[in-house]
Amino acid sequence: MKKKVIQSFSPEQTQNIGKICSAWLRPGDCIPLFGDLGSGKTCFVQGVAKGLGVSDSIIVNSPSFTLINCYEARIPLYHIDLYRINSEEELEDIELMDLIAGHCITLIEWPQLIIPKLHEIPLQIDFVWDMTSENRRTLVFTADSRFNDLFRSLTNDHSGN
Repeated sequence: MKKKVIQSFSPEQTQNIGKICSAWLRPGDCIPLFGDLGSGKTCFVQGVAKGLGVSDSIIVNSPSFTLINCYEARIPLYHIDLYRINSEEELEDIELMDLIAGHCITLIEWPQLIIPKLHEIPLQIDFVWDMTSENRRTLVFTADSRFNDLFRSLTNDHSGN
């Protein structure tokens, strides 16, 4: 597994990083997103959704209370937030493993409980909020060799220009 560290200086840059990443995601990918509240996970998911073609009329937001948001796109996107799941029993009750198998891309916030159940983690992203700056975030990508081209395409200029 290789690592790549990227700095983002605005929500728009974090969204653009997500949009860039969407080009390398495949059906069946389950990507854990680690980070504290406000660290940029949902901004990243918004960018992935845009890159996959989710309609601009659809609001992509955190599923903190609904647990799962599903978005129609060229590859269906599931955005899962496990913040409120406190045990493996609760995790089993929502039958998440059945949902994430197969035809969709799944991005999971607060994935700690589900990590042991995942067969493969091709990409993991850790989000770190630099508390000395309102907008600065560090994204640490850990990925298998399939994402080498993604790593080459990610630079510290994510403005989309």
